[in-house]
Amino acid sequence: MASITNGEIKGNDKYAFDLLREPHKISEKPIISASLIDHDHTATWSGGGFILEVAPEHVLDAGPQDLGANFFDPEGRQDSLLKSRSLAYNPDELLKATAPYHYNEVVLAGKTKDGLPVKIKGIFIKKTTGGNLLAPKLAGRLLWLARSNNWPVIYITHKTLPFEETGRLEEVAINREEGEIYFNADGKRFDFRLKVKKFWLIEDGGETIRPIKLDEKLSAIAKLKELLKNDDKNSDIYQFIDEVIRQVEALPKYYLISGFVCFPDAQSLKDVRMYGKEDLVFAFNERQYIFDPEQSKFSVIVSYPEHTSANLHKMSPDEFRTALNKLRELLSNADPNDPGCHMVKERMGKIETYWESFHSR
Repeated sequence: MASITNGEIKGNDKYAFDLLREPHKISEKPIISASLIDHDHTATWSGGGFILEVAPEHVLDAGPQDLGANFFDPEGRQDSLLKSRSLAYNPDELLKATAPYHYNEVVLAGKTKDGLPVKIKGIFIKKTTGGNLLAPKLAGRLLWLARSNNWPVIYITHKTLPFEETGRLEEVAINREEGEIYFNADGKRFDFRLKVKKFWLIEDGGETIRPIKLDEKLSAIAKLKELLKNDDKNSDIYQFIDEVIRQVEALPKYYLISGFVCFPDAQSLKDVRMYGKEDLVFAFNERQYIFDPEQSKFSVIVSYPEHTSANLHKMSPDEFRTALNKLRELLSNADPNDPGCHMVKERMGKIETYWESFHSR
């Protein structure tokens, strides 16, 4: 089985995008990057790809790790490999040399010297151990291709190396300035970001990340408290982590609801975003204020504790005044020579001009 290089369509690899857009032209490619897998070696570069039928004559190079195939000059790379072709591995040897949780690379020619083409025989799509798609967008594209070409689809469970258990307090990674801690438990990685009130769970060897659930938060805190038991209470790291635990426990439960949107307060003008020619967007009091006079939009997004998503409404006069006062406060604490100051002041003037006509509608 094989996965195409950069099959995730990240926008910086036209080569891979062309293969997904026009897979029938795969045999026209000078080189193709693939991986050989079996039941004990399921690692591939991406979350899905093509199952290829190849002959030994197609193989230009092979190795038990990423070979860094050159797709900037594929014709030149093909010529170079053909001249120096000396394969060190047969398929069995390649799989034996490949680490269980890492992918190998097999570089193929789209056609042999005799004109025999590489053929697509099917599609593979990878799922996490929890049954979720590893790369949903890529899977959607591949499923469409499978239906269009009547190709079979094989689903593969993505095997990953579990995160090594954090056994001592000193192994907890911390960022004091941002109020962040990172640690591993039950083969997963927990990421607490107190300053912005974001709490993440990293799974599948780092392939997937999602908001932490309430019961998982409780389990993670229990793990941290267990680590604290065996450490010096007077140490800096003990006191820092103990304080993080206290603050996390004091947060309302809705911060741990999947889908809840939190808006950390703007601390400086750097936190005020400017997208179009006249708009300003910033957060204050767990609300996001959107000033867009060009589009006649003056809106507020509020995170509602009883819902799992945010709610947007038209800005009221009180909210308008509150937001503008906050902007003035940020301006008063900013460097007057900062170009951002001039831009924010200029936009605030336009916003106040537009506000009267907008609110009267």
